[in-house]
Amino acid sequence: MKKCPRCNTKHSGKNARCTPCQSSWSWERQKERRQNTDPEVLYRKSREAMLRTKYRMTSDDYDMMYALQEGRCAICDTWKVSPGLGIKIQDTLYVDHCHAGGHVRGLLCYPCNTMLGHIENFGIDIANIALYLEGRQQ
Repeated sequence: MKKCPRCNTKHSGKNARCTPCQSSWSWERQKERRQNTDPEVLYRKSREAMLRTKYRMTSDDYDMMYALQEGRCAICDTWKVSPGLGIKIQDTLYVDHCHAGGHVRGLLCYPCNTMLGHIENFGIDIANIALYLEGRQQ
């Protein structure tokens, strides 16, 4: 049996605190973090967590790719701004990744990323798209 450091009751849980104390402690910590953090820090932390969990990369990796591509989409070559607080998501470059293997390929603008995602997800043959467009140019 463990003894809760907050209320001194005995409990058999996995945490040092009993369940009610653990719950209130967690809530207090979350509230404290939200109140004491400026929006820019929150944005950076959530972006870092998303890049790490979804793409296994850091914001430094993203910034390096952005610099190598000179802030341009890898497909259509349009320039986009670097992501930041208050920047519209359509104005930034998205991380393009292989849906089957998960590896990162590059950075794309919203239209190119969406198009490529549809081509990949629905198994569309790119050669058929080219034939269709050539036939419609007459």
